[in-house]
Amino acid sequence: ELYAEANAYRLEEIDGIKDKIVLFEGESEKIIVSAGNNKLSISLKRTEPVIQTSSIELSISIDGTPDSNRIQAYEIRIRDSNNEMSQKLTVDNIEIPVLIENLPQDNYTISVLAYYSNLNVDGDGGEPYDDVTYYGKTSTELSAGENKSANVELRDFSSSGTYICVNIQPINSAAEEWAKLGSKNQYSCTITGNGVNFTIEGEETVGNGNNYGYMTPGSWNSHRDKFLEPGFAYTFDVTVIKAGWVDNAWVEKIREYHGTKTQIVEESNYSNQSSHEVTVEVE
Repeated sequence: ELYAEANAYRLEEIDGIKDKIVLFEGESEKIIVSAGNNKLSISLKRTEPVIQTSSIELSISIDGTPDSNRIQAYEIRIRDSNNEMSQKLTVDNIEIPVLIENLPQDNYTISVLAYYSNLNVDGDGGEPYDDVTYYGKTSTELSAGENKSANVELRDFSSSGTYICVNIQPINSAAEEWAKLGSKNQYSCTITGNGVNFTIEGEETVGNGNNYGYMTPGSWNSHRDKFLEPGFAYTFDVTVIKAGWVDNAWVEKIREYHGTKTQIVEESNYSNQSSHEVTVEVE
């Protein structure tokens, strides 16, 4: 009495070592061998792939002497080589390294936000918010089955975050209509990408010679859910509604302009905001 086993496989070489990856496998029924030809039939079934996951032991430090009153918790963001968020963790302290597990082989960017809950009412939505106080990031490459150590050093938000101002520039016919005396522009900018999606608004009275609009971040740039991390791309969708006097009557919507810009934002602060602004053309 006997039976037969069979498999289909491929060979993969990792770090000079060849590994046999079984793709299909199966076995025949048992038969009793008799004189003459004995036939066996084997149905191969696809095997579940075995993925060797990796881990990172992450140490987090803070440059200088941190203000403990400004830290409530730490949010750790792990992004893969496509900048997709693969994991997001929250820890209360950084006295011991944080173990990040179940990571497939890839290149990872790890960012850490230290924050506290600001119970003061902000100027945008009237609700308390989490205020980012320290920030840092690092990159590391993981092989299959590797356990690796990494370190992120956090710096004060004012020197490690972003202070993005949106310069709204009318083009074509919009440029001709923009600065008519007695009009008012209502700005709306929706910012998306890398886990954020929010809208900010502003307005200004437009006089002669004003051929652009400007939106400054105010306090929202330090909000955890609105924080634009340096080195990542974000999309800025702008809508401008022009109001003004028409035939001695005030009209709330004379014209509407649109524009969009995708840009990698850079580390910036209040003092160098003009050199890191995002210019969006609208028409």
